[in-house]
Amino acid sequence: MNFSVLQDKIYSWINGEVALMPGSYVVIWQYSNAPRPDRPYISLLIPTITPVGHASYGKVDENGIITILSQNLMTLSIIYHGQESPQNMLGQQVLNWILLSTKKEYVNQIFRDSGIGYLTRLSQNTLQNLVATSFEEQTILDLSFLLVTDIIDDVGLIERVEMSGEYLYANGNTRHISTIIVED
Repeated sequence: MNFSVLQDKIYSWINGEVALMPGSYVVIWQYSNAPRPDRPYISLLIPTITPVGHASYGKVDENGIITILSQNLMTLSIIYHGQESPQNMLGQQVLNWILLSTKKEYVNQIFRDSGIGYLTRLSQNTLQNLVATSFEEQTILDLSFLLVTDIIDDVGLIERVEMSGEYLYANGNTRHISTIIVED
């Protein structure tokens, strides 16, 4: 899984859905040192990708390369930054629109093409944060996805095996084994 391709597909999905809504919202990936646009805007963040279950190991090829498939849970945080009030729940409306879009066929095709599967909504909260010197209302939607990652490993090949020793039978007799060498 190419992480930048995954980010591009997620961005295209969110930006496409937001474009269908009334109003104008800039969508950005949230980085700690990145400039922020004027409010309201939407930021995207992948705070965790956690391996789950056991990896699936493929066969070692003729060059000693193996592909390991790792299953991971990925959290996507979609954050509406605006100026909310109890009477104005615009952030909730915008994020509900995005949440409902996970049911659309074209969105699920984006997920399939990206190698991810939508699992569930984890949480949706509105809170007030201090940003710079003023308070900013943020509505946060956390979604959970399952993603499979290919891990390529060079495990090498056994080129030479050398054995020698004794074999002990159940009756107590032993048999000496001279050195055996197996080479590729």
